Amino acid sequence: MKSRLLQTYNGDFNLLLNEVLKFRNRHTNHTQLCITSKLGDNNFYEGSGTCGRPEEFINLNTYFKGTEIQRLVAYYPDYYRWRILCLRPRQTYSIHHDGWKHGYDNYRIHLPIKTNDDAFLVFHEKKLCGDGDQQIKHYNLKTTNVYIVNTTNFHTAVNYHPTEERIHIVAERFIHMSEGKNTGKWHGGKGSAIRKTSKLDRYADNYERIFGKKSEIDPYESDNPLERPYEPKDDDAET
Repeated sequence: MKSRLLQTYNGDFNLLLNEVLKFRNRHTNHTQLCITSKLGDNNFYEGSGTCGRPEEFINLNTYFKGTEIQRLVAYYPDYYRWRILCLRPRQTYSIHHDGWKHGYDNYRIHLPIKTNDDAFLVFHEKKLCGDGDQQIKHYNLKTTNVYIVNTTNFHTAVNYHPTEERIHIVAERFIHMSEGKNTGKWHGGKGSAIRKTSKLDRYADNYERIFGKKSEIDPYESDNPLERPYEPKDDDAET
C-alpha cells in the first residue's frame, strides 16, 4: 500500500480546522505554507517546494505557539518540514517522486483538513512517457484521519472539484529501506517502535524545543501533547 490509515486524529479537529483556515485566509497568494522553518522565525515560505533539505526545517514558527497545530507537531517528533499544502480547484501537481536520498524511503504524514470526493493522491508505476499503459492507484483521503504515505516513487495529487480547495497538513521523514520493511510501527509517533530501536541518527524528543523547558511542577502533564488543554493568550501576535 502506498497510503494507509495511521490513526484517527485524537485532538480537537474543529479547533485545528479553524486555525488552519484562519491562517490560510491570510496567505491566499500561496499554496504551500510552512509550519516549521529553519529558525522558527515565521518564515512561512522558505520550506516550500524543493527548497533546502527537509531535515533543516525542524523549528516551529512562533506564530503557532500555543495552538492545536503545535500539539500535532509535538505528537510526531520524528517528522520535519511541516507544511500546509493547498491544492486549488481543477488543479494538479506534476508527476514526481521524493525518493532522492539514496537508500532511504520518504514517508509523509497526511492529515486532510479540507477535502472533497474529487481530490486524490495518485500513484504511478513509472513516469509517463509517450504511449503505453501502466497500473495507477488512487486514494481519497478523509478528514479527521491521519495517513502515512510512501512518496518515494512517482505520484501526484489532483483536485478535480470545480469550486472547492483541498488542504492537507503534511510532514515527512526519511527511513532506511531495510528499516521500513522490517518495522511494523514505523510512523514515528509517541512511543513508536522505530524511535526506540533505530540505529540511525534521530532527533531527540522535541517537547522542550516546541513547548519550552518543563517546570518542576507541570499541572498539564501528559504523555500525549494532544491531550493538553489549549489556553489562548491575549498577546498572541498576528503576522
